[in-house]
Amino acid sequence: MATPDIDTLIAQLSGGPLEDGLFADVVARVAEGFPKAAEVALNGGSATDAALHLVDLCRPGWTIALHGKALEPDGHWRCTLRETSSRDNDAFIGVGTGPTVGHAVLIALLRLVKSGAHA
Repeated sequence: MATPDIDTLIAQLSGGPLEDGLFADVVARVAEGFPKAAEVALNGGSATDAALHLVDLCRPGWTIALHGKALEPDGHWRCTLRETSSRDNDAFIGVGTGPTVGHAVLIALLRLVKSGAHA
């Protein structure tokens, strides 16, 4: 089965739980631009840890800014991925919002890939 396109993955992440199959699809799509991403698997672990590890492999040294409120059952999180936090003119920026930190980070990374910020 073909990996869904980036917009479809973002829609799935925005509206549902992050299960192994969806995470694998995200990794496959991200790996098209960042081959090291293929090393990461959810394997029943923390989605947030896996998402942060994915960013670490794809864009080491980049700034991950998280903002949100922890509400039940889901919070409202915003993630911004930037090359640096010291200037406002980065060529590529990934921004994502989601119900959990993991969702927001993955959406930001997918948007970064979509923008053409490949390795």
